[in-house]
Amino acid sequence: MKLFLTVFVSVVLALAGIAEAKPYKVVKGDTLSGIALREMGSVKFIEDIMKVNSQKIKNSKHIEVGWNIEIPESSAKEQLVKNILTVSKKKVVVAKKVTTGTKENPAAYTNSEVGDDPWRGNVIEGLRLLGIDILEGADVRFSYEGMDELKPGEVVQMLSGKNKAKWYEVQLSPEKAMVRRLGIIINGKRIGVVYLKPECANWLTREDLPPVPSEPAPPAAPEPENPSISMPIVEPFVPFEPFIPWVPEKPPQCRDFELSLGTGLLFGSEASMKDQWYYGEGMYWNSCWGWSQGIGFYFNGDFGDVDSPYEWDNFGIGPQVGLRYQGIIKDKSGVVHPFGWTAKLRLIWANATGNNPESGYDMSQKDLLLGLYNEYLRQLKKGLIVGITFEAWMSLYSSIDSTWSGDSPSDRARAEIKIFLQKKISEDWQIRGGLSSFYQFSDYTLAAGPFGEFRYNEWLMIGASAYYLFPGVVGGPSVRIEMGNYFRQKRQQQILEGIWAVDADGNPKEVNHGKKEKEESCFFCN
Repeated sequence: MKLFLTVFVSVVLALAGIAEAKPYKVVKGDTLSGIALREMGSVKFIEDIMKVNSQKIKNSKHIEVGWNIEIPESSAKEQLVKNILTVSKKKVVVAKKVTTGTKENPAAYTNSEVGDDPWRGNVIEGLRLLGIDILEGADVRFSYEGMDELKPGEVVQMLSGKNKAKWYEVQLSPEKAMVRRLGIIINGKRIGVVYLKPECANWLTREDLPPVPSEPAPPAAPEPENPSISMPIVEPFVPFEPFIPWVPEKPPQCRDFELSLGTGLLFGSEASMKDQWYYGEGMYWNSCWGWSQGIGFYFNGDFGDVDSPYEWDNFGIGPQVGLRYQGIIKDKSGVVHPFGWTAKLRLIWANATGNNPESGYDMSQKDLLLGLYNEYLRQLKKGLIVGITFEAWMSLYSSIDSTWSGDSPSDRARAEIKIFLQKKISEDWQIRGGLSSFYQFSDYTLAAGPFGEFRYNEWLMIGASAYYLFPGVVGGPSVRIEMGNYFRQKRQQQILEGIWAVDADGNPKEVNHGKKEKEESCFFCN
């Protein structure tokens, strides 16, 4: 090190190799301190200048314009060397890398982080990552004990991703700070609690838990011969506020129900058309995750008039069957996004009537209609999804009874496609908007236009649509009610009356449905 400094200083001095002094002529406005600062880099060198020019400069505050003085260089060299040597003796302090996510330096847990990285590991693995030692073969169960609120500034340890456990300082708003409190029951004994974040199924701890009993696990109690319907680890798919927590390879079975009703008005610019439409459907699905099959009913109809005058009234009803798949897609960054595909095949018996009181025209047409409905939904990012629907109808059989001889049945075939985006705008409200187009074979009508609706908690939808009919415009308001979420929430309440356990692989199993152990009610992962 000394050799390096010697060489370095020598090079610096060689590069600075200048004569002992250089001439300088004092000009108007000069001061000795200013010359020292400008020419030598510091007012400290005033005395050096005075020594070299002792014959002229007697007072540091008095110099005269036109004086020719000399500016010493050696002092600058000496000061440069001194500065180099002084710096070389100082210790270089390298800033240490600050690691967040430790108990001593927890990461911030804010609203934007909620649901971003859901836990996707095994239950037993998760408890062990949180410092809860679970013996091999132990009988592990959880009892639901209510909801708690994480306090601002509180430090918690929480799981995320596949095998991550970090410490966080809570900085959540009250509505985002709610967690489910679950009692941990090991071999029949409650040993502590663990908490679950509803939005992402991330496990967390808020306090130290007593150690797990060290005695060998007793044989597990036999399961009932006729267990009740089990609940999925993944909450039933709610397309626009999806809940995707840990997903086991073989999630338990569950059931799903849908009931939808809707009505609306259409007003046309051509012939002062007025029409009211309505529809309804119900579906029972044999699973709420992965592949599922469904069966249900469907009906639709409309009635209205134009100023010709002509009036009509249409109605059809029949069964429908469906096939559905709901799962997750992982993007390049490892974040999972839910998606769903649904197909429904409908067969309805329809009756259409029409009459013109002025001309005496009256008709009644009967049709057997086959319909196909397809829907695809995919989450783009948290709070935003894209969707596309396609619906088509064709007539398998038609007959008509008309006051006009030779009148033939109208072609009831029709096809419609919709593309839309849906955005969450508050905790309760979302907004959907997109484009729709349909083709009606009976009168060769092609129409297209925008539509939109406000959606309250995914059960009440209020919207409007408009179509350009080439030529002509129709449009009007609509209201719909979809009860799928209501049935899912009721099912969740039923599960709160049950108690859950995990098997040797960490997968959940339902022990009973809350008949005798209602006080230990549990909601495992939702």
